[in-house]
Amino acid sequence: MRIKFAALWVVSMLATANGALAQAYPNQPIKMIVPFAAGAVNDFLGRLAAEHIKNKTGQTVVVENRTGAGGNIGLAQLATSPPDGYTIGMVGVTSFAVNPLIYKSMTFDPIKDLVPVAPLADTPLVVTTNAKALPMATLQDFIAHAKANPGKLNYGSSGTGTPAHILADAVLRAAGTQIAHVSYRGAAPAMTDLLSGSVQLMIASPGPATEHVKVGTLKFLAVVSGKRLPMLPDVPTIGETGQPPVTIATWWGVAAPAATPKPIVDRLNALLGEMLDDPAIKERFAKVYMLPLKMSADAIAAQLKADLPVWAKIVKDAEIKPE
Repeated sequence: MRIKFAALWVVSMLATANGALAQAYPNQPIKMIVPFAAGAVNDFLGRLAAEHIKNKTGQTVVVENRTGAGGNIGLAQLATSPPDGYTIGMVGVTSFAVNPLIYKSMTFDPIKDLVPVAPLADTPLVVTTNAKALPMATLQDFIAHAKANPGKLNYGSSGTGTPAHILADAVLRAAGTQIAHVSYRGAAPAMTDLLSGSVQLMIASPGPATEHVKVGTLKFLAVVSGKRLPMLPDVPTIGETGQPPVTIATWWGVAAPAATPKPIVDRLNALLGEMLDDPAIKERFAKVYMLPLKMSADAIAAQLKADLPVWAKIVKDAEIKPE
């Protein structure tokens, strides 16, 4: 009886301590590491999250862009930071699922050294082509043209190993064809060459291309998603075009060092979940073609576990050479 009472007392004290820890957090400034350049999708999301946390807690959140090696330089800093909730960072699903497969010189293991805190947005990509240089009405038309003209077409991406590269390869491979890949240092120069007709296809966020689609220079052929985007209701999914569907999500969110206490992780998750419930934030997301993605810390960890083998197969099939 005494042993049982003692055990219950310990559990009660731990629960009280955890509750106090979460309630007290944060009580000093927080650093938000964004491992990509200012102006990128993850930078936009990181700054929104930083602003929201500051507004809700009164604590300053300093955004620090630490770029390089597909995000690995910034995430290495995050992985080795004190696990106290005062250094957090932006991550994508590919930070966990793709980078370890294509960067052999990584100094940390994202699966072991980082913990996903909260997803922020699902960022579906869209198959886009130059409507003037290659006037194809549908994705099926493009695939048929590619098969009839081997060696004459190419596609651009924001870089080797990026979702834009990997998913374009997956879509073409599933359709039974391949065209040459041209890697750029970011989405902007790839979009420039798509507009000029130097490359004929690109899979990318629809935001930068929308104005060009409106005037008829570019055309959206399909959404790389399991369902249509509410902001682009007339653009079919790949499955709806009659091609084999490629539906894996490309999400971005916040992570922390792996040993960060669970109460702090849950506190951050709750704060960021509140942000995603804000109608003004939802409106800002819609303008840049993002879908709010609200999940508990445990749920996003489970989703990541399910995503890992899917991405691993896609990367293996694409035969991407390690950096």
